[in-house]
Amino acid sequence: MQIIVKKLIQKFYKTIIIGSGAGGATAAYQLSKNFESICILEEGKKFNQSFFSNRKISSRSQKLWRNGGFTPLIGNPPLPFVEGVALGGTTVSNGGYLEDIDDRAYENLKNIMNLGNDDVKILRSNFSEIKKKFDTQKDKDQSFNGDSFILTKYLEEKKINYRFVDLARKNCRHNNQCISGCPISAKTNDVSLNLIPDSIKKGVDVFQNTKVLSIKKDGNKIVLSTSNEKYLFKCEKLILSAGALQTPFLLKKNGISNQVGKKIKFHLNYKVLANFNDKVCAKKGTIFNIDINHFKNERFKFSASNFLEPYIFSTTSFLNNLEINRLNQRLDFLGMYVAQIEVRGYASLKSSIFSEPLIFYKLDDNDYKLIIKSIIELCKILFGSGATELILPYGNGKILKSEKDLNEFVKSFKTKFMHFNCAHMMNSCPIGFENNILNNDASLIDSDNIFVLDASTLPTSSDSSPQLAIMSLIKFIIENNYPKFN
Repeated sequence: MQIIVKKLIQKFYKTIIIGSGAGGATAAYQLSKNFESICILEEGKKFNQSFFSNRKISSRSQKLWRNGGFTPLIGNPPLPFVEGVALGGTTVSNGGYLEDIDDRAYENLKNIMNLGNDDVKILRSNFSEIKKKFDTQKDKDQSFNGDSFILTKYLEEKKINYRFVDLARKNCRHNNQCISGCPISAKTNDVSLNLIPDSIKKGVDVFQNTKVLSIKKDGNKIVLSTSNEKYLFKCEKLILSAGALQTPFLLKKNGISNQVGKKIKFHLNYKVLANFNDKVCAKKGTIFNIDINHFKNERFKFSASNFLEPYIFSTTSFLNNLEINRLNQRLDFLGMYVAQIEVRGYASLKSSIFSEPLIFYKLDDNDYKLIIKSIIELCKILFGSGATELILPYGNGKILKSEKDLNEFVKSFKTKFMHFNCAHMMNSCPIGFENNILNNDASLIDSDNIFVLDASTLPTSSDSSPQLAIMSLIKFIIENNYPKFN
């Protein structure tokens, strides 16, 4: 029997970027202003508008997210982590929330990277510049987002701080589908709609459906074998922008660095369903237009979440059919709210011998108190705003009908019965000399032609969604180190 071995065509680039999300797209866009011979290798593919308008939300999620949105973090309880696998990465299917980091996060960056005051000013200006490019705006239209506005009277009476946040949307029709991809392309922070096309116009090549399988050094060149059956890729400079799990996984799996993935920071999330006496018509709205940031120094915050039947019933899948049918009759009276907690615990990449990273996490002792505190504060806000019933993601569903119920619930609360999820991970390849992984130009300590530019690099985004922080930091790093990337 004759075995035919297909010879791959070699493709050489000066710079190859692995990943096309917030990190990879920003790197390509910034570098293409001054350099040529750049390409992006993206595991997923571009999904056009008809994909979002013609498919059910559940079907879209299966395509847009790795493992259908369930990359497991092993712990008690296990956590599902959401990773985007599409051209544009998670920017295609996130909430479009673009807020600046707080002073605590700036101070953290300043100390880790040994930045001066002028550097911090440049970083701050990057945040403003990117928000302007994405045409962010605050949504104060009270004919929509009733699930947010029903809270404001109570918040103001109790002097609980909230803000209207900067949302990357243009001509939004309040379809309430942000986290499954906008069906009308109104979400302007989706980099597949702007930064990537702009980079292509400047000569950047993009290879879709091309998952990087191995990374090897060949003298001063780097060789990448991929799932692409036509090409073998080589480059002089390699930028990993595959995300906070996949980037350290590739580095560790290929024996490039064993120091990565040891202390991955993350935000812990849970959702509470509220049943009000008055109609809130939450389907006529969007996500995150109001951010209850009063407790940011205590490391948690709240906001209204996307509200459509698939989101509600996937979030409350622990309920029995009788309860689900009852809630289905009350849709106009329901609102769904998400808590985001900046935990002190961390996750770790424990193994790279399998086809996917094996991640374990452990919470800090103070995190358990923080979780209970956040539940108490969120429930008090919802009851104070007129909710007559709250459904918590606890066990088979915990129904509270009063603050008295809340107080009794807290007495016997056990974290292991909560249904959490995790949407933001950072710090898996932290920048800064003290971490002994990346130099300040984001190159690996032991490999000056391999760089990490994504959420892995970011030490923290404090209470904010990390996309804007990732993009601002990468812009800063590249503009301050252009000769290193040439």
